[in-house]
Amino acid sequence: MATTSVEVRSASVTDMPPVTDENAEARTFALEASLGGICDVVWARMCEGKAPHFGYPLGHPVITVKHGGPWRQAEADMQRLAWQWARDEHQAGRCSPGIYIPEAFRTFTDPHTNIFVIIMELVKGTVLAKSVYAYPWDVPPTCSARWSARLGCTAEMGRGH
Repeated sequence: MATTSVEVRSASVTDMPPVTDENAEARTFALEASLGGICDVVWARMCEGKAPHFGYPLGHPVITVKHGGPWRQAEADMQRLAWQWARDEHQAGRCSPGIYIPEAFRTFTDPHTNIFVIIMELVKGTVLAKSVYAYPWDVPPTCSARWSARLGCTAEMGRGH
């Protein structure tokens, strides 16, 4: 695979919070990761029609990569603002420890494809959309089938409509 050069639009390393927390290893990995390698995986996944987010590296994920159009840059900005707010509120003791917002480590645009990429904290768990569809709510079959198809939900997940 050829390595792709990319234009980086991210906070500089000096702008990042001190590397002394539970995200230190993932943050360091994100800042040192080969952007060309990430772009190669993004492009391959897009060609295969796969979801616009994935764990990276593929065999043993350490970070989450999200990609898309210009709206992803707005998402990254909001993610950073929300994370900084939650961090400050937690430190001041004004925020419930149950509120958790993943940290966005780095963003960039691939100049060859103009695809915007967010590299963020990997959060292990169930995708909210799939959790919601695991419950047998009364949803009209046409709506249920449409969303099940978009989300990849199946009857085995609890939605038999």
